[in-house]
Amino acid sequence: MLWVNMGPLSRINLLQSGLERKFPDRDNQVSIIGLGAVGSWVLRILVVCGYRNYILLDNDVLKETDFNRNALFDWDGVGRYKVELGEELIRKFLSHLGKVRVVLIKKSIGKSNGWQKELQTSSFVFDCIDGLNGKANLMRFLWKNGIPFVSSGSTARKISLDAVGDTLSKVKEDPLLSRVRRRLISWGVEVEKIPVVYLKGKTLPLLGPVSAVATGRDRQIMGSWILSPMAVAIKMVNWFLLGDRDI
Repeated sequence: MLWVNMGPLSRINLLQSGLERKFPDRDNQVSIIGLGAVGSWVLRILVVCGYRNYILLDNDVLKETDFNRNALFDWDGVGRYKVELGEELIRKFLSHLGKVRVVLIKKSIGKSNGWQKELQTSSFVFDCIDGLNGKANLMRFLWKNGIPFVSSGSTARKISLDAVGDTLSKVKEDPLLSRVRRRLISWGVEVEKIPVVYLKGKTLPLLGPVSAVATGRDRQIMGSWILSPMAVAIKMVNWFLLGDRDI
């Protein structure tokens, strides 16, 4: 049967019909924890793939300093919660496909436990947190409850497209994941069963001191190069969608 549609959504419809056959589970609930440099790109990719049932968790607002790395960045969005901007992205691009469900959680995983009940219903979780306490707490919770997930390493000051998938037990080059691993081992978590994605490559020297616009403090900082967190996000979504089990 020859399918002809010259309307503005023809390419989207063609893509979605192919994805429907390839990924029939797109109504399952996907959770993205942290909508920063990596998490925002994970969301952007999943939206393109037609996933329409989300939990978005982040208690931070978009800042002017996010402009070089966040997929949700827009000048009009500065000062607004990232989860709200994420929901707008989802509804803007997917409402024509039917029912869209988005749950927003504006909480810090490192400082509260109110998020645990919501995440129990997740089919898959993307851990895109960049803080030690929150990341360790989240990993332990997901591992203990048997919820499938993949975690990202740090992309700060990295200029690399070499995103590597491995188990947490084998990570050598990522300082954040190495610190998380030590804590999880002390808690009795089986780190050899936790899939992670991190960057190999050069770490850039710190710039500074420079003024952090959002905080008003002077500090030494080098934000992520936009393609570095994108590379990690692509690898994480590949693992989720395509069974990229070289992790």
